[in-house]
Amino acid sequence: MAYRLLLPIDVVEFIERLPVKTREALRCAIHLIGRDPLGRSDALDRDAIGRRMQIAVTGDYALMY
Repeated sequence: MAYRLLLPIDVVEFIERLPVKTREALRCAIHLIGRDPLGRSDALDRDAIGRRMQIAVTGDYALMY
């Protein structure tokens, strides 16, 4: 199944300001999450109302989805 990961524009703008190596690592991680959201997860958490949230760590950043 193909998934799409939608990001707010402020996140995209933030990523674009990062150093090239970091930016490319985050883009790659986002692409991998889109291909296999559960397979890319490094950790699991719950939000304030109990919904499951996946966490993928890339360098100094944690992508939560």
